[in-house]
Amino acid sequence: MNNSVAIWVGRFDSDQELQDYLDIDYAAEQDNSEYMASEFAEAFKIFHHDEDFREAYRTEAEPVSWAGLAEPLSYAEGFAHTVPNITDRNNSIIALYNYTYPGTVHGTENVVFVGNYTY
Repeated sequence: MNNSVAIWVGRFDSDQELQDYLDIDYAAEQDNSEYMASEFAEAFKIFHHDEDFREAYRTEAEPVSWAGLAEPLSYAEGFAHTVPNITDRNNSIIALYNYTYPGTVHGTENVVFVGNYTY
């Protein structure tokens, strides 16, 4: 266990839209048949992570800062205070625990990589 968490924030219109972004669609044809990936993993070129160590949620509250989005996450007391206190229209957060993202892709249309944090 490396006590690292990679954080992304984004904007989704519903909890279902966020879940669909994170779920692997086993019925869909994949670019790489050896590796099944969610839309999120494909967009950010994440090829190896354990979905059991992923946490994500969406809030109805607006506006909310990125640090505020991080506060309800597991282990947040160890890292939420270091997440940028930027307030914008993002209403969702995705965390991959025990993972350090190399920053291959900084952002997409509705999701941006915030950073890697230690907890």
